Formats: sequence, structure tokens, C-alpha cells
Amino acid sequence: MAMAARTQQQQQQQQQQQQQRSVVPRVFCRTPRAPRRKRALRRQAASADMSDDVSAMQQPAISLTHLQVTRGQPGSTDAKHVLVDVNLEVGRGEIHALLGPNGCGKSTLLDAVRGKIKPTRGEVHVRVPTDKIAFVPQNPDHNVVMPTAGADVAFALSARGERDEDDGHVMKAVDYALERVRLEGFACAPTGTLSGGQRQRVAVAGTLVADAEVLLLDELTSYLDPEDAEAVLDAVRASCRGPRAAAAIWVTHRLDELLKCDRATYIDDGKVLLSGSGTYVRERILGWQEEVAKSR
Repeated sequence: MAMAARTQQQQQQQQQQQQQRSVVPRVFCRTPRAPRRKRALRRQAASADMSDDVSAMQQPAISLTHLQVTRGQPGSTDAKHVLVDVNLEVGRGEIHALLGPNGCGKSTLLDAVRGKIKPTRGEVHVRVPTDKIAFVPQNPDHNVVMPTAGADVAFALSARGERDEDDGHVMKAVDYALERVRLEGFACAPTGTLSGGQRQRVAVAGTLVADAEVLLLDELTSYLDPEDAEAVLDAVRASCRGPRAAAAIWVTHRLDELLKCDRATYIDDGKVLLSGSGTYVRERILGWQEEVAKSR
């Protein structure tokens, strides 16, 4: 009897040990894996988000592909091709100069990028929100509308919901933007006393404070002396080289300004005749001018 009882007890112990061996590994193997899997999934998701951000930053902010704009009814006798098969890219942090004779299609190209006109053919891609596109026209008198420089820059904050000009945060942002365009201490300056170049720089400061990511600048230096023109272009460079890495199309007639532009495109009769680095395009145009002068 005693032997039978011990044998039965040993069998029960063996069964319990087998059950424990079958359970313990599941507990100790599976429980720690759950948080590891979750952490791995979180890392994968974060990596994917980061990859998307990097990919977005690597894409051009502006892309024009086989762009054609026709005035009038296409196919009719009065139809005029303003832009023909234009291909152009502007990367983030880049100033891309656009030049050519009057009426060659430069302003039309800006209107296409702004979405003011629809292309007849081709595609326009602007990879920033619409409220992050800033257009600054040629005439400095049209770019400043408020009584003081600081008030005008603060006016640009309305797109971000900042409405109180006296608010400390707003004034700090205004002062910083004016400093970046070399107008320190001008916040209270009446706009009527500013030079044309200073008014243009106030307009550029407005794009800085509004965190514009695409700048469309239509001959900002046409009315300016060389010193003011250089200051305005430097202000645009500050925006492109800043944290937002804005992309700028800089329309100009001044060849010397190409030396401060990353790339340049020359348009004539709506067609791209020349494109490359700012220095390269400048040298080619100077070469053309020299050949024309010799032929006279």
C-alpha cells in the first residue's frame, strides 16, 4: 500500500512538473516580446514618418513640366503661345533667377505658379500649402500698406492668426524679421519716409514673419539703386537660407544679381533658351552681348 501511494505521488509530481514546463516557457517567452514588438512597430512608424519628411524636403518645392500657356482660344487665329514647353525646378533653400526681354512670359510663369492662371498644357506642382506662397510685385509703393514698418510686417501675421500688434510675441517676431533684412530699429519708422529699397525689404520681412516657403519676386530691384538692390537680394537669401529653407523665383534684368542666385533660366518668346547655374547663365549672356556688339 505504501509503495503504491508513493508511486502515485511520484506520478502526480511528474505530471505537475510537465505542466509547469509546458506553461513556464510560454509565460517567460511571450510576455517580454509584446512590448518589444510594440517598440519595434513604433520605431518603424517613426522611421517611416521621418523618411516621408526627408523625401518631401528632397523634392523640389516648385516643378513645371512641359508648361504651355496660350492666350485666346487654342487653335484660333488670334491664339498666342505665351509659354511653350517650359521645364523648371526650384529646390528648397534655392534662389532661381528668371530673366528675359519684356513680354517674354516671366510674369505669366509667376501667375501659373501662384495658381492665377491654368496652363493650357503641362503640369505645375507647388509642394507647399497655398498660404505659404508669397508674391511680392515690382512696385515698392504697392508692397507697403500700413503707416509704420513694424505695423506692415505685423500685418503679414494675420495669416497665422496673430492680430494684436502690441502683443509681445508679435513685436518680437517683427523685430527679428526686420533685423534679418538689415532694418534694425525701423519698427516705428513711418513707411512714407522709407526709400524704395527699404520698402521692398519691409515687404520681404513680411514674408519672413509669415514663414513663407515659396517666394515669387517680380523685379523687386527695378526701381532701386545698386546698394538698396543688394540689400533686398541679401534679405531674400536670408529667407532661403533660414530654418524654413524657402524656395524663391527671382525675376530680374540685372546680370550681376545672378552671381548671388543658385540657378538661372533665360526665357525669350515664351521658350527656355538657357538654364544652369547663375554664374554660367551670366557668362553665356555676356558672351551673346559681346558677339552682338562685334557684329555691329
